[in-house]
Amino acid sequence: MIQNLSDREKRFVTVGAVALALIFVIFAIILPFRGAVAGLDDKRVEKQQQLKQVLQLQSDYQQLDRKLSSKERKIGGKGSLLTEMESMVSRLGFRDRLLAMRPRESSERQGMQVEAVSVRLESITLQQLVELLQSVERSSMLLNATGLQVRTRFDDPSRLDVDLEVETVKRRS
Repeated sequence: MIQNLSDREKRFVTVGAVALALIFVIFAIILPFRGAVAGLDDKRVEKQQQLKQVLQLQSDYQQLDRKLSSKERKIGGKGSLLTEMESMVSRLGFRDRLLAMRPRESSERQGMQVEAVSVRLESITLQQLVELLQSVERSSMLLNATGLQVRTRFDDPSRLDVDLEVETVKRRS
């Protein structure tokens, strides 16, 4: 059949066949390949973001683990909360301002023994209160300030009367 065509018609058929082959290669091979590559690139970007999230979570976990270890060491601390608070007030130099220190009834929470003490201080400065709260936070025991009531004094407004509730947790013995 091709032999019956003239040279000009043979060229048209050849050009048409090449054009069809080229269109076939473009639509059947190149475009799907580019789509697949773009999809893989999107997945790569997504996986990189997931990796960043995992690394951030790992960092957060390690930080929390260090904090937990520190708290667990403090929980294991020996000694009395009453003694700790008394020595803290003495160390800060306002033992003479201590009106009362009363232990509260021990309770149990989540398998841990909770001890609490109420401290009443009279006529202290704001700086002394800040130092006391910082000492509570930095104590070798795991101390939590659970209540704080501050009143200015009528006779000297720069002085404060303070009621502080502090608790600690210990392993049940």
